[in-house]
This record gives sequence, structure tokens and C-alpha cells, in this order.
Amino acid sequence: MKLILPARHIPEGSTVTKRNGTNKYTLVRKIRIFPEKSGQAREELTAKDGCVFLVNGIGDVNTHAPTTEFVWEADDEEVLLFVRERLEGVHHYYE
Repeated sequence: MKLILPARHIPEGSTVTKRNGTNKYTLVRKIRIFPEKSGQAREELTAKDGCVFLVNGIGDVNTHAPTTEFVWEADDEEVLLFVRERLEGVHHYYE
């Protein structure tokens, strides 16, 4: 199933495409970069002001506003859970 939603409503880790595109991205709000050597600190990048990151299959990252609409590709169970949580006022997404 494909739904067009603003980024702020799309669950973390979901597969999305741009409204007029075909390339698939993973939508995330935090990126962790692990060091080559153990014992070194990892780096974290967190999207600010409700923005999201789109990561493609080769690791390129784009930042988008929370109001940007994307096509969310989800199965029936994911959509049902999303709708139930919205109706119950449970938001695991950024508003």
C-alpha cells in the first residue's frame, strides 16, 4: 500500500519515495556513525526541528522539512497500526 503523508507522520525506518520519484529511501531521524576502531566514540547526527533524513541504498543522506510529503510504502498491518495509534492519540512520530 502507498500513502502520501508529511514526513513528521511517517514511522522511523520506513521506506519512502519522493512524490514524483521512483528511488527508494529509508526515513530516519537519527544517524549513528560507528568508528573503524573499537574504543573510539561513535558520532550521532540528529535531525533538528522535526526534520528527517532520507538515506539511499549507497549511504547518501538528504535532510527534509517535517512538512515535506513522501510516498510511504507500507503493508496492511503497518497502516492499521498507524491508524489505530493516531485514533488513540499515541504518536511514535514527531509532530
